[in-house]
Amino acid sequence: MSIPFSQLLQMSVASYANAEDLLKDAEVLFAAERWARTLFLCQIAAEEMAKSLLSLWAAVRVRLGEFDAAQETRYRDCLCNHKMKTATLQAIEDFFWTARSIVDLKQSVSRNEIRRRDSDIANHEKIKLSALYADLDGDGAFCPGRFFSTADKVGLDLKLAQRRMELFRANVPPLFGVMGNCDIEQCRIWMNNLGPLL
Repeated sequence: MSIPFSQLLQMSVASYANAEDLLKDAEVLFAAERWARTLFLCQIAAEEMAKSLLSLWAAVRVRLGEFDAAQETRYRDCLCNHKMKTATLQAIEDFFWTARSIVDLKQSVSRNEIRRRDSDIANHEKIKLSALYADLDGDGAFCPGRFFSTADKVGLDLKLAQRRMELFRANVPPLFGVMGNCDIEQCRIWMNNLGPLL
């Protein structure tokens, strides 16, 4: 049975609220000079923003009658796949922060292009996990607290996460209250413009 519209919308709201909480926790950890964990929470907050967007667009697809079994499987896979959440957020940021035309973006931001970005996404994942876990590194062992040892190494990530949240807060949560009641044609316009990115 398909996930109902109301549950998808709830997931979008819950993911957004969790992203806000994670960012607040990151700010507390930064003030306490817990650099590595700050970096990790900034990355996870970004993934929660991506989950919120994925869930919102799944809800739009339900309203349009376009959320079939394949779409649901893809949605569920994306929610569990950290690399896909990172890729989704990158695609959305490319869309909102670029001067490229929507036609150009639709053509270039395909799943094939996201696959070509795999090395960037893998590096992002490696940095995120290295901020949380000890690991072997060359001839020795790596401890996150020793590598991420200054505010300089983490401060820019925190500022980026805060800026992402400002943009997200201004553009996405206002849709939560209108998504269920807006004209179906408006949903179709959103999907035509942004659907290929998600």
